[in-house]
Amino acid sequence: MCDLKIISWNVNGLNNEVKRKSILLYLDREGGDILFLQETHLKKYCNQKLKKDIKGQLFYSALEVSKRGVVIIIKSNINFEKEEVWIDKEGRYVMVIGKIESIQVTLLNVYYPPEQDATFMKQLIDIVVTKSKGVVIAGGDLNLTMNPKLDSSKAKLHRAEKVADMLRKACSELGFMDVWRTLHPNKKEYTFYSGRHSVYNRLDYFLCLKTISQM
Repeated sequence: MCDLKIISWNVNGLNNEVKRKSILLYLDREGGDILFLQETHLKKYCNQKLKKDIKGQLFYSALEVSKRGVVIIIKSNINFEKEEVWIDKEGRYVMVIGKIESIQVTLLNVYYPPEQDATFMKQLIDIVVTKSKGVVIAGGDLNLTMNPKLDSSKAKLHRAEKVADMLRKACSELGFMDVWRTLHPNKKEYTFYSGRHSVYNRLDYFLCLKTISQM
């Protein structure tokens, strides 16, 4: 478990074969064991094309008429025993529960559409509380800033502040940590630039139980 490398990436579409293979090749070179991909834009049947391009297990959530879509890829070098899969019908999350080297894990990949209100965050928190088991690792493009002063180039509240506040409270109550921020308490780095608003934000996260650092 300590040697696992997990990569999260909003790929903004995988329908183009050249782009899809280029991204997968890059991820192979990066040595990712588990991949969280968001905004795949793949319809359900198109995910079978992706399955042919990978060596490993594929879990996905897709919506036929949306640019959403999330995928979890667990490479073949990881001995993962699947137990349960929870899929959002609107292509916003997929959660997989299973075992890696006899350790029970829950992997949750999320794309939080910018137009979604706090109702979806409540849904995510509920599924983690009621369905997750073992070591919980959640990641993805959340489209919010956990700490506006550090996670944004403009020190002002992000428009999704209500959603962010709900997530902060849940993390505190459930014992989750923002992995990157824990490793870099005061550092400013961003994952997205909005040309419309001329602002950089860190919108992508990995969240896990604080006890995972003891494993």
